[in-house]
Amino acid sequence: MTEIEIYNSDRCFRVPASLTNVTALATRHTFAKAESIPVLADKLWLIEQGIARTLTFTEDGSVTGLGYWGKGDVMGQPLSNLAVYQIECVTPVEARLLSRSEWPHHLDAICRNAQQKAHQLSFLGQKQVSQRLVYLLNWLGDRFGKQVSEGLLIDMPLSHDTLSEMVGATRVTVTHYLGEFKNQGALIKRRCQIVLLKDLNQLNLQAISPHLSNRQRSTRKAA
Repeated sequence: MTEIEIYNSDRCFRVPASLTNVTALATRHTFAKAESIPVLADKLWLIEQGIARTLTFTEDGSVTGLGYWGKGDVMGQPLSNLAVYQIECVTPVEARLLSRSEWPHHLDAICRNAQQKAHQLSFLGQKQVSQRLVYLLNWLGDRFGKQVSEGLLIDMPLSHDTLSEMVGATRVTVTHYLGEFKNQGALIKRRCQIVLLKDLNQLNLQAISPHLSNRQRSTRKAA
């Protein structure tokens, strides 16, 4: 299969040459779990099956999560205008490219993209990491949840790293709060997935002590 190189900021993707052929834009393309989906400056991706996440990088190289997207959602650099923008498959994904002429036919999906970003800005405005994590997990349950015998399964792999990238915290802090949520009977872990046992808004966040780094603990002891 003939391939071409597509550059996005400092990254280079090798993709089938057919992706640049206008006559092939309606073709469904399949991507494996953890595979990066090529980012094109003038086209969007419509997810037909699976879940992907979008992310960017800060100046120091840290990852910032931009959102999770599932069946019926559109995503792409034209909706972000970020110089560094990446799409990563959380599960195997089937998607197709949308040229600009097709965008008017998918205005509902484009509006959902904007609405999700507004919701994300809303929860990132919460001062406490615990509050941001509650908002994120509840949203993921609403969007990707599936009822199972124990409760509401967030039907996608979720690592502590990716959660921390979404809420703007360290992995250790997220691990601490997930443990506290579990102690209050709000969730359980099933391998790399999370099952919500109740609405996390019912948590007593005031009873949860904030996670302290070793340096913070030392400072408190010295005081």
